[in-house]
This record gives sequence, structure tokens and C-alpha cells, in this order.
Amino acid sequence: MPQKKKDISKYDSIGSSSNEVEALVNELKIKKQALEEQNRELLSTTAKLNNIYKRYLELYDQAPVGYITISKSGLILDSNFTAAALLGVDKENLVKKPFMKFIFEKDKEEYNKQIQHLLKFRSHQTWDIRLLYSNSTLFWTQIQAVYADDEIRLIIDDITERKWAEIALHQALKDAHSANQAKSRFLAMMSHEIRTPMNGVLGITDLLLETELDKNQQHYIGMLKSSGNVLMQLINDILDLSKIEAEKMELDSITFDLREMISGIFNIFSVQAQKRNLKMELHIDESLPGFLSGDRGRLQQILNNLFNNAFKFTSKGVISLHVSGMHENKEDLTLKFSVTDSGVGIDEDKLHLIFEPYRQAEGATTSSSYGGTGLGLVICKKMAQLMGGEIGVSSAKGQGSTFWFTSRLKRVKDLIENQRNNSLKRKVILNVDLSKNKNYRILVAEDDTINQVIISKILEKQGYRFEIVDNGQKVLDTLEKNDFDLVLLDWQMPILNGLETAALIRDKKSLVRDHEVPIIALTANAMAEERKAGFEAGMNDYLTKPVITSLLLDTISKYLAERK
Repeated sequence: MPQKKKDISKYDSIGSSSNEVEALVNELKIKKQALEEQNRELLSTTAKLNNIYKRYLELYDQAPVGYITISKSGLILDSNFTAAALLGVDKENLVKKPFMKFIFEKDKEEYNKQIQHLLKFRSHQTWDIRLLYSNSTLFWTQIQAVYADDEIRLIIDDITERKWAEIALHQALKDAHSANQAKSRFLAMMSHEIRTPMNGVLGITDLLLETELDKNQQHYIGMLKSSGNVLMQLINDILDLSKIEAEKMELDSITFDLREMISGIFNIFSVQAQKRNLKMELHIDESLPGFLSGDRGRLQQILNNLFNNAFKFTSKGVISLHVSGMHENKEDLTLKFSVTDSGVGIDEDKLHLIFEPYRQAEGATTSSSYGGTGLGLVICKKMAQLMGGEIGVSSAKGQGSTFWFTSRLKRVKDLIENQRNNSLKRKVILNVDLSKNKNYRILVAEDDTINQVIISKILEKQGYRFEIVDNGQKVLDTLEKNDFDLVLLDWQMPILNGLETAALIRDKKSLVRDHEVPIIALTANAMAEERKAGFEAGMNDYLTKPVITSLLLDTISKYLAERK
């Protein structure tokens, strides 16, 4: 009985092994299926990658920019079709060709410089360079270069059209600059040609008004002077507009008495208002400081223009000026000036054109019925902007207008010192004893005979001793022989002009007796460049023709007082 049990146990062991084999076979089948699935996925992925690579090659070859890979020695290793097309060579024929062969001779040095910098600093380089199409035709490219994997990779973009546009634009700007310079020279010449006879007309008019005239003569001469002044204002407006357009208008920065300036302008127009039975009103904010620093002359010019406009369009009622402060800080103060009239007003649909240049001639404003060029307000706008402000208008047809502008001005830190200096300056000028003018000798250089007569009469009336010469060489000859206290020097003269003469007077090597004699230019040139050139040549002051008699005498008195 025990023997039979042993045999049964043996068969049980064989059955167990058979089960294990079957399980192993099943596991292998599953893994085989998994491997087959992975293989199918791998084949699919490979196909996709091949497709992507094919598309990449197509994109690479047909890219809008050229791609070229070169060795450190400069040989082409690879390129796309775009690069080959840019250079006019088949892609296969580019390989192992030196890239330098396709570079314009004059640009090879710059190319070498950029590549050496790239290899040294491993940096990204971008520059413009001219290449050769089929070794003959030039075209402009922008090259971007990177260094990686011991290779230099270039991205080449054809910028020929852009480059020619830049060259054309540069030439256009150059031509415009030349045209602008020609215009400035023309305006300077025309200014001189017009101002010289106008100086004679207005000067003789002033002399006539000082003689005994009957009422009709006084009336006619007054009309002549008024017309001459209108013409000069037109000339000044045209020149100012030209300076602004050429960005050559410069602002002065001087300390001035705000209320004195405003009152001076207001009082002048008050006289005109009385003659026309108009009421004038002035309102100045009491909190405003007495002294400020800025371009007093430009402020006066804008106010004069706005007042002139108000008087032009107002036949009855009131004209007022309001001055107030805004946007204050420790350093600056913005002032607002408003000129209000009760005149004809402006149509609402034309207000936006009021400060546009050359629009009045088209009937764009009400003022076209009242005369004028329409340049004044344009100039006012530009000047206000130059002074850090703006300008505007509110108006209604038949109800009057308010023109306003703002200006940024500097506060005066040492008010007492500035007041004292200004007071001293006024005293220096006012304390000149006219009875002692005969002790002063003035040399006048003027080649225009009419202007000689005018200046002679002005100086004679003030008791000055003077001598007149008509060219720059005679000025030098006279100053070599005699001492003078002051020289009035015309700008345009034969032989030696005013600039050349002034420079020689200041030259220590010249034979003139007094190299420091004050020189006041009397010139018909009103351009900023001429004014600057005059000061650089050694002139002390600069008066533009037609010369205002009072300004000429004040300037003479100022420099004679300084000679004491």
C-alpha cells in the first residue's frame, strides 16, 4: 500500500510543470503581441518623422530667407535653395565653394571683421553687406550669423528694395535740406534787399514828421509811415514763419518785470482804444510774482498780435486782457494770457482752421474780410509751443472772441538782486547827459546814400560828432589814424563787408588803434544765422533795419556809458 502512494505523487509533479510551461507560453505570446504593437508604432512614428523631416527640408529650401552653413575656413558646407537662388548658382554647385567669392570686393574687409568677432566672442552678429548675383550683379543683404557645433550658420535676407528706399529717402532729405538752405539764403537776401530801401522810406518819413507840416501833409506822411510799418510787419511775419519751419528760432531767457511789460503793451493799445471809443480792461492776478525769467520779446510779440486782431475786428464795446497763473512749482510757473473782445466773432465751423498756415487766403477765417495774411496767429501758435505752452480760441459769431495762450516761465530766485541790477541798467541808460554828446566820436560805415542822410540827421540832432565812410576798408583806414568811441557798421558793404571788417578790428595784429571799440551792426539781415555770425566776428550788438530811432539812440547811449 505505501508504494502506490509514492507513484501518484510523481504524476502530480509532472502535471504541475506542464501548467507552468503553458503559462510561460501564454506570457510570451502576450509580450510578442506587445512587441509587434510597439514595432508598428515605431514604424508609424518613423514614417511620421520622415514626413516631418521631408516637410522641414521643403520649408528649409523654400524659406523666404537664405540659409548657408560654412566652415571656419570659409567653405560652404550646405545651403537651401533660396540662398542658391539669391547667389544665382545651383545648390549642388555651392558646396565647398568659398563664401568670400560671393561678397562685393569693398565689403570683404567688413565681412572678415564681423566673422572674426563672431569666432572670438561666440556672439550673434548682424550686419548689412553687398553680395554678387552670378558673380556680377550687386544686391544688398542683411546677414545674421551664429557659431555652433564648430560651424558658422548664416541667415541671408535680401534687403535691396529697402536699402534703395533708404538711399532714396536719404537723398530726398539731403535735397530738402539743400532746398531749405537755399530758401534761407533767398529769404536773407530778400530781407536785405527789402529792408534797405524800407529803412530809407521809414527813416525819411520820420525826418519829415519832425519838420513843419500842414495838417494834410502830416496826414499823408502819417499814412505813408503806417503803410510802411504794415509792410515791415508782413516781412517780419514771413521771416519768423520761415525760422520756425526751419526749427531755427531761438528763445531768449532774461529776467523781466511782468507787470511793467504788460502795462507797457496795455498802455500803447489804450491810446488806440481812446481814438476809437473802445473800453480797455486789464486784470492781473495779484498773487503773481513781480519778476520772472523767459523770452519777454516773444511774449510781447504774441500779445501785440492778439491785441491787433482784437482791434481789427472790434468796432465798439470792450477789449480786455486777463493774466493768471497755473501749474505752479518752486522752479516754474505757467501763465495764461487771455485777450477778449466784443467784435464780430468767428463761425464755429471755422475755429479749427484759425491757427492753420495759409488758410486765410482761402477764406477760412472771418479776417479774410478785414485784410491781413493770416500768418500772425500761426506764428503765435508756434511761439507759444516753443515756450512750453499752447494757444486756443473760443468764439461765437456776432458775440466776440477770446484768444488765450500759456507760457512756461522760470521763477527768479534772487528777486532783490535782479531788481537792483535792472534798476542800475535803467539808470545807466537814463543818466547819459545829452549835452555831453559832443564829446563822443562815432564812426558810421554805410554805403547807401539815403541811409547816410538818415543816420546823419539822427546823430546831428543828438549832438554827436561823427564821420561817415562807405566801405569796410575805409573803416579800417580811419580807425588806424583816429580814435572813436563807437562804430555803427553796416553789414553789406563793398570791398570788405561788416563781418570781415569787425573781425579785423578785433584782430590784435591789425593796425587799428582801439581793438575794443564797441561795434553795433546796422543790418538788413534778420536771420538768426547772421546774428550769430556777427557776434562771433566781434560785434557787440545787432540792430535790424529799418532801425527804430529810439532803439538806436538807447543802444548808442548804453555802450557809450560803458566806455566811461
